[in-house]
Amino acid sequence: EINLNVSVEKTLNLTVEVYTLMGQKVLAADKLTTAGENDIHLSVEQLPAGVYVLSLSNEGQLIGSTKFVKQ
Repeated sequence: EINLNVSVEKTLNLTVEVYTLMGQKVLAADKLTTAGENDIHLSVEQLPAGVYVLSLSNEGQLIGSTKFVKQ
């Protein structure tokens, strides 16, 4: 499981997406956040071991991304 802590200024409907390094989308989830600190939990147990890119966006605007290793 991946746990993210996201701080936002207002209520947002965030999209969390996970991609392989080849650019294939393997997971996507919409998460509603409220103003302030938000904890987002994303299950990745079904993914095979490897390196992935997680992206966080709002209404198509990329907010941030990071790589992670699933063991």
